[in-house]
Amino acid sequence: MERLTELHCRGRIVSARHNSDLKNEIENRLKEGEFDLGFYRLRLSFFDFNLPATLADAKSIIMIAVPRPQAQATFTFKGKRVPVIIPPTYVGYKKTNDAMEDFLSSLLAKEGYKTTKALLPLKLLAARSRLAKYGRNNITYIEGMGSFYELVAYYSDLPCESDSWHEVQTMEKCARCQACVHACPTGAIAEDRFLLHADRCITYHNEMKGTVSFPNWLNVSWHNTLVGCLRCQKVCP
Repeated sequence: MERLTELHCRGRIVSARHNSDLKNEIENRLKEGEFDLGFYRLRLSFFDFNLPATLADAKSIIMIAVPRPQAQATFTFKGKRVPVIIPPTYVGYKKTNDAMEDFLSSLLAKEGYKTTKALLPLKLLAARSRLAKYGRNNITYIEGMGSFYELVAYYSDLPCESDSWHEVQTMEKCARCQACVHACPTGAIAEDRFLLHADRCITYHNEMKGTVSFPNWLNVSWHNTLVGCLRCQKVCP
C-alpha cells in the first residue's frame, strides 16, 4: 500500500473467497429484474468468478485505482480542427492494466508470491472493499481522486491477513443532491430507484459496434464525447 501511494494510486485487499459473493450479487440482481437482459448479456455475462487455473491457490484479490484523466483528440473536418473529449479509461486502458500487473508481479515475486488478472465486476468490488463509494449516478468515487480513475484487480496467493470486505456505501452528499439526475438527458438516473437504468445510458448505446443503429429516442445532440458520456460526472459537485 505504501508503494501504491508513492504512485498516487489507492488499493485494497480482500479474500479471494469473495469472488463467489460478487457472483451471487450480480445473479441476484438479474433475477430481481434490476438489469436489462440485453445489458446483462453484453456487459456482465463475461465475468469469470472461478479462480484461475494458473493460480488455483489464490488467497486474495488486490484492487487498485489508478488516476486517469480525460483525453482530447483533434480531427480535421472540412478544413477546420475539431477537438473532442474522450472520458477516462478509454485511452491506454490495457497499457495501464499491464503496467500495474508488472508492478505487482515484480513487487510480490521478491516475497515468493504470484499474481494474475481477475475478470470481476470492478465497480462493485471497489465499493465492497471500501476503496470507493457509489454516487447517485452509479459511478464510483474515491476520496481525493473523484471519479477519474481506472480500476484494476488481480488474484494473488498473498495471504489476506486483513479482509476489507464491507457493505456497499453511497456518498452522503448524494442524498441531498440531484444534479446528475437533472443532467442526464435520457432519464437513465431515475428517482424511483438507485440502480441505473443502464439500457437508457448514452454510454451503453454509443459503445456498440458501428453496425448497430442508435435507438430512435436518442437525440444526437445529447452526445458530448467521442465515446461514452461525461454529463453526470462533469456536473457532480
